[in-house]
Amino acid sequence: MESVAASVALGADVVVTKEVGEGGEPQPQPPPPKVARVQRWYHCYEWRYQDKTYNINYRVEGPDFVVVNNDDDNDAVNDGSPQQLRPPQPILLVHGFGANVNHFRHQFPALRDAGYRVYAIDLIGFGASDKASDVEYSIVCLWTCCTTLCTP
Repeated sequence: MESVAASVALGADVVVTKEVGEGGEPQPQPPPPKVARVQRWYHCYEWRYQDKTYNINYRVEGPDFVVVNNDDDNDAVNDGSPQQLRPPQPILLVHGFGANVNHFRHQFPALRDAGYRVYAIDLIGFGASDKASDVEYSIVCLWTCCTTLCTP
């Protein structure tokens, strides 16, 4: 019995292959390999812009506090103890046109492990953020969206 492989491309990097027998009947296939679910941390904040409120999606990873040595850190307030806790240095990752926070999934582990608090934002109109039809998507609009996330 001769078999022929028929392939269909799904998305950028997924190919499903189906073995077809001599008479055109499908051949049994082994179950697909199990893929580990990637854990992601997503949040949403309400962004107020031009008297309207929009939901903006973002992802954050990294420590809440880092330990610093008072001898090594000139900016730390020296309270006499050899070490103290302080908030980590934040990094904001901003995507380009047509992207979203998931485009940074490979950068998060390295930046987080280096001790940074890493934020990635879905700009308004992208990813899981609101798709507003009443907003002019200008550089001022996008800049305001980013600075609002960074302002406590």
